[in-house]
Amino acid sequence: GAHRGVKDWSLRLARPDDASAMPGIERAAAVAFAGEASIDPIAVRAEADYARLIRRGHCLVAHVGETMAGFLAAEPFSRELHIWEMDVDPRFQRRGIGAGLVRAA
Repeated sequence: GAHRGVKDWSLRLARPDDASAMPGIERAAAVAFAGEASIDPIAVRAEADYARLIRRGHCLVAHVGETMAGFLAAEPFSRELHIWEMDVDPRFQRRGIGAGLVRAA
């Protein structure tokens, strides 16, 4: 549905120093979905994996204030953009952040 009022989060391209926060958000999101049999909460990407993807220039981060609330890690393959991972911290879900990340990608 349409969101009314001021958006309380911001979106930007990921920078190399953002990689350190990404595994923790991925882990928190995985725990929130622990009931889903298809998701392995242990299989979290390493900071170095995220740093490599960020260097490709197609990763986005969302912030609520100074806190990273979510991210989208993607990589171009020929003429398509492959989304490897998209997570929103459970504390910041239900604000349209995930949809905003996908739209921006």
